[in-house]
Amino acid sequence: MFAAILALAATAVGVGASTAQAETTGAYSSRLAFRLAELNPVVVTADGSGSVTLVGRYTNTGQNPIDDIEFRFQRGPALTTSAAARSEVKKPSQPSEVVTGFRPLPGALEAGDST
Repeated sequence: MFAAILALAATAVGVGASTAQAETTGAYSSRLAFRLAELNPVVVTADGSGSVTLVGRYTNTGQNPIDDIEFRFQRGPALTTSAAARSEVKKPSQPSEVVTGFRPLPGALEAGDST
């Protein structure tokens, strides 16, 4: 069994639009894929709920089982002006600010399995 770490990153790029990506890190990163299906809310504001919901599926693309899968959510810096938001829409940045610590995902994945 192998352990892997999944880092989820999302960049809000305007009302009603976002780019979202996920990447795996660690020694077995080439064997774990994540597809993000939903990000809600797309734009986080200071007076919002204070939470973000992510829905997706992770898949073991390798030939051996993977266990001890963990994830964390990252975001870019807060955009405080319209000019900053327009700039982010034109050229999205790489989210680099860690929002959460690592948290475990349930279960192990056999080769080819997803959840």
